[in-house]
Amino acid sequence: MAIKRAMNIDNLNFAYTLGRVSLTELIKRLPEEPRRFYMFGIPNYNNLGDQAVAYAEKAFFKRVFPEITYIEILETQTDQAINELKPLLRDSDMIGYTGG
Repeated sequence: MAIKRAMNIDNLNFAYTLGRVSLTELIKRLPEEPRRFYMFGIPNYNNLGDQAVAYAEKAFFKRVFPEITYIEILETQTDQAINELKPLLRDSDMIGYTGG
């Protein structure tokens, strides 16, 4: 069941990345969990080093904190996502910015 839930969240996050759903819609469709982690600045350009860092960060986070929902926000979506996310943030949510 946990694997299916993770796949559904990943698919929903991918739909957001492609612009098929808004960040607000993505958040509304997430299960009510105690914590969510929003990773801003995910690269969508051709720097393989930055891509590798983002991949490793996600893999680490999912391995060490599997109970927390990990949501990726592309670098090009950052400005809009900040404005959209501010009123939806909860006290238990966390925000990060990818390294690279």
